[in-house]
Amino acid sequence: MDAIPALIWWRMPDGGQLLLLISVGALGGVAQYMLFEGMRRAPVSIVAPFEYTSLIWAFGLGYTIWGDVPRREVFMGAALIVGAGLLIVGNERFRKRA
Repeated sequence: MDAIPALIWWRMPDGGQLLLLISVGALGGVAQYMLFEGMRRAPVSIVAPFEYTSLIWAFGLGYTIWGDVPRREVFMGAALIVGAGLLIVGNERFRKRA
């Protein structure tokens, strides 16, 4: 049902826009591959903090590009995600010592 307006107002991207779309897809794919390779080759406790920077980037870019200020619930959810990740990393380090 949500795709109906897209069918009505769709315009084919021009050359510059198409290049941007392809670039975003390629860079995103390469970045995801590198993240998976990093997780495979290094301990999670080292790679995990880099994954959490995506939250900061999302908040910063959302504000810079669209002027979006996240609601309190978004920050609470981000805190839960970071807290759960830190709990996993701490548990992993504790388990290695034991």
